[in-house]
Amino acid sequence: METKGILRMVLVIVSSVMMLGSICDNGNKGGGNPLEPDPYAGISVHSTTQTGITFNEVLDFGDVLVGTEVSHQFSISNKGWGGVDLKYILWLDATSPSAAPFSLSALLYNTKPCSSTTIVSASLSPSTLKSGEICYFYVVYKPKYEGTHMAKIVIQSNDLNHQEEWIWVKGYGYYEKGEPIEDVPWSDPGSGKKRSGKLR
Repeated sequence: METKGILRMVLVIVSSVMMLGSICDNGNKGGGNPLEPDPYAGISVHSTTQTGITFNEVLDFGDVLVGTEVSHQFSISNKGWGGVDLKYILWLDATSPSAAPFSLSALLYNTKPCSSTTIVSASLSPSTLKSGEICYFYVVYKPKYEGTHMAKIVIQSNDLNHQEEWIWVKGYGYYEKGEPIEDVPWSDPGSGKKRSGKLR
């Protein structure tokens, strides 16, 4: 009798644990990966100001005068099948000091700017593009000091073949050179004599 009683208690405990696990599982539904890969999802990213830029390549902003800025426009489009939503997270990796002159900016005059941010680490909720939709964003380069700068744009999505991709951007900031130095005669008000000096 004692053995049967112990078995009943074990069965009750096991049953309770299974029920609790089931409740927890139900409560966690929908709380998984927000970018769960979808075989029908499709992402396409293009530079609209410089052709030929694809994933894992470098977009060179060239030489830019310190204190001024240059920007390039990009687009993200949903190329998926069967009306599947494209979910994406777009951010610029600012972990390196070299990335400081770069930033992401939404377009004010487009109907659908891309959701993006310039941050040190990504902790964003995904944005959604409906079937056939396109959004746009700017990459801005504004050097504050001379030298070569480089940053990485990260694009994560629910596209099974492009779950995380990136585009490198680089540029060179330079200071404007002064006018050539010439010898220019000038008068000494004390002696009335003309002397030679340096003038930019």
